[in-house]
Amino acid sequence: MEKVAQALKAWPGSLRALARAAGLSHVTLLRLQAGDRPSAETTTRLARALEQAGQRCQQAAKTLRRAR
Repeated sequence: MEKVAQALKAWPGSLRALARAAGLSHVTLLRLQAGDRPSAETTTRLARALEQAGQRCQQAAKTLRRAR
């Protein structure tokens, strides 16, 4: 459960934005922050959303570097 809390903190935006990106309810994320145990499906969705955010951020950084 500590890993889930760390993952939620790693998200660069709001919890609502993460919930949207993961296809989850923001209430689910609030419950996870409070210490509820996530299902396997929830963990998979969160991981996918975080990976996509990382890819988007990396791509944006590359675009900015090329723009100089």
